[in-house]
Amino acid sequence: EDNLKHKIKICKFLKKIILKKKIKLIYKQFPENVDNKNDPFFKILKNEIKKEKVIISSENAVKIMHSADLILFDIISTGFGEAININKPALVYTNKFEYNRASSEGKKINDLFYKAGIFFNKDSSGFKSINLLINNTKLFQRNTKNLINIFKKKISYPIDKSIFLKKIKDIY
Repeated sequence: EDNLKHKIKICKFLKKIILKKKIKLIYKQFPENVDNKNDPFFKILKNEIKKEKVIISSENAVKIMHSADLILFDIISTGFGEAININKPALVYTNKFEYNRASSEGKKINDLFYKAGIFFNKDSSGFKSINLLINNTKLFQRNTKNLINIFKKKISYPIDKSIFLKKIKDIY
């Protein structure tokens, strides 16, 4: 299954990040009721969890975001929209399957996010984005500010339901 392969790829990437950057990771499983035994995260990162380099959290996602320096998503989601709306640096390790499901307008926006380094689908691109974010967060945010604002205006601001439905209809 494509989703499982993607999750395994991300887990291996996170393991490399933890080793290279010596950072702590907070993991928020979604949905929370998934069986940990079948989640590759717990298998691949079991040593890091034991060493407390990875913290497993069941806290409210937005609450966790407020305490994080960087938020990494495995798909483009409402969580990504929430993160950028509270001005938290957020990246998305995407995959071709999700990209191909997007509308033509969605692909145009996604392409801009790839170009800016906010979205990536390869470890090398992810390391580059994370390094820039860690080494110079203000520069990264300044370089991506216009794109983030476009995204917020198009689909990410909390709005009236009828306006939201119209915007979704207009996208497709």
